[in-house]
Amino acid sequence: TKRVLALFDVDGTLTVARKAVKVGTVGGSDLAKQLEQLGKTGLEDFDFVFAENGLVAYEAGKLLAVQSIAKHLGEESLQRLLNFMLQYLSGIELPVKRGTFIEFRKGMLNVSPIGRNCCQEERDAFEVYDLKHGIRAKFLEVLKEKFADLDLTYSIGGQISFDVFPKGWDKTYCLRYVREQFDEIHFFGDKTFEGGNDYEIFESPETIGHTVNGPADTIAQTTKLFLRLTEERKQWRKNKPFGFHARPETTSTGETNLLKWNCHIPGKENTLWEGGFYPLTMEFSEEYPARPPKGKFPAGFFHPNIYPSGTVCLSILNEDEGWRPSITVKQILVGIQELLDTPNPHSPAQSDAYLMFTQRLTEYKRKIKDVASKYPPPH
Repeated sequence: TKRVLALFDVDGTLTVARKAVKVGTVGGSDLAKQLEQLGKTGLEDFDFVFAENGLVAYEAGKLLAVQSIAKHLGEESLQRLLNFMLQYLSGIELPVKRGTFIEFRKGMLNVSPIGRNCCQEERDAFEVYDLKHGIRAKFLEVLKEKFADLDLTYSIGGQISFDVFPKGWDKTYCLRYVREQFDEIHFFGDKTFEGGNDYEIFESPETIGHTVNGPADTIAQTTKLFLRLTEERKQWRKNKPFGFHARPETTSTGETNLLKWNCHIPGKENTLWEGGFYPLTMEFSEEYPARPPKGKFPAGFFHPNIYPSGTVCLSILNEDEGWRPSITVKQILVGIQELLDTPNPHSPAQSDAYLMFTQRLTEYKRKIKDVASKYPPPH
């Protein structure tokens, strides 16, 4: 089973997620502000919490490391930058301005033209005003030109501010703490456009990026990605077809492996396959439901559309043909039951069964009765 990590931006993206996989947060805000949003137990609730892009990093509630922008830049360069930004801020005219225009964090500077002390209504109004007038974007262009020698990154995030930090200290910084632990890292963020504070980690070849449009969309996307098989299991229990069995595998440690289901398909009544109870394994990839599962009978299972390995050749299990993400486990198993009695002569998968079916039908029927007798139903 793949080791999977889901990383979430905080502002505009996250509500507390169900732990289908390892879960972490990575935001530009300092730890105190993140815990205001995640709750006081945020460090315990999440496997990883990366404040200030991961410049302040926690795993399992324990501090891993802290970076310092003051040490990195040196006092002379830092003051030159701060003094210029304060002077520029004093010349910006807005409908309203409040206090705390520059917030000094451990690993970065956070700059807000309206001031971080504004209320939520004023935040919302500034966000609209900024979209029209480009207050933050213009400020960034001036800083890039003025301080090209400092090799800094300027990143718009949230509603009212932008972050300033050394190049390489964007949200991809946090990946150094997790890249060796996980085979797959998903990132969910709302500011994934170029210049947004989610852009670098969204575009990183080390992550699978997902753009979301707010907390509700985050829930919808993570449910689809991580919880689909949980929902499939629930629906199967409520509405399974008569005579069919299907359940996720239980591992040697007693855990449920949702990526592998052990199934049995009954032969249809009034067919050659009647009376048999045919074992099938369904194997799901981490990309499900974007990609179909594989259905496998025991190796050597006799049927024109079953490969010698036991893999089922069926259009709805082929992503280039009939597969759709909305197809359910129930539909797959019923479709395979139908395939047993009605082979597709246009899609042969094993030569012996195909030739017997197309050229020696009487012999084929006797063979199927033998197959059915090998797989009796449980008593």
